[in-house]
Amino acid sequence: MADKVVIQLISTDETLPLKDRMLNKAERDGLYEALSIASIWMDRHNKKRAVKSFFKDNKTPSAMDRGLHNKIVITELLSN
Repeated sequence: MADKVVIQLISTDETLPLKDRMLNKAERDGLYEALSIASIWMDRHNKKRAVKSFFKDNKTPSAMDRGLHNKIVITELLSN
């Protein structure tokens, strides 16, 4: 069983450079803690996007309109 889990929140907007697509990164003890923080990140980013799309002007498509989302990636499982 892994001791540490590295988790990342990444935007799927391929027009951005990779370093700008990386929204959050953390290392947690165990998969449950990693998925817990990932869920919090996703909720926060989805709320921000919903507020932005509510206040956007009608001429500019929002990230949601363009089908862009965020994804969670577990990059490594580290064992001692």
